[in-house]
Amino acid sequence: MEIGKRYDVVFTTGHYEIEYENGVKCIKKTPKSYRVERVDGTTRLIGQDSIMELKEVVGHTIPKGLYAAKKAGIRPPIPKPKAKKGAKWIEAELKDSSLSPLKGFGNGITKVAFKCPQGHVFKISGYSLVRFPFCPVCEPERFDAYTLRRVVVCE
Repeated sequence: MEIGKRYDVVFTTGHYEIEYENGVKCIKKTPKSYRVERVDGTTRLIGQDSIMELKEVVGHTIPKGLYAAKKAGIRPPIPKPKAKKGAKWIEAELKDSSLSPLKGFGNGITKVAFKCPQGHVFKISGYSLVRFPFCPVCEPERFDAYTLRRVVVCE
């Protein structure tokens, strides 16, 4: 047993045994377990030695224990969600069709007014129009019943 060192620390009960420099063994008790290490200033904090060891890293000194904890605890960043298909995607999909928007392509969910070459104006969501890139007034047979019910003819 080394003189001045602590032994057999039991944190749940708050007891620890210490041998002083004069060779006397003593069992100390504390009411709270977190105070075991600091009773009368004779013992050191747990991990104090490892925290105080410094390591040279890229020209800077940082505590070795903190560096190891930082290195071990790194997780990859949470990936960003995929971008939603919006107006640019709808515009690219409908580039080859003869339909043109009156105010813009919208976000794909809201109904937007479109015009066909025959002059029919209708409102439909951008996603539905990408699935069925036809005029619902000129060619209603190409639409399914569900989508056709949601088309609003303006003129």
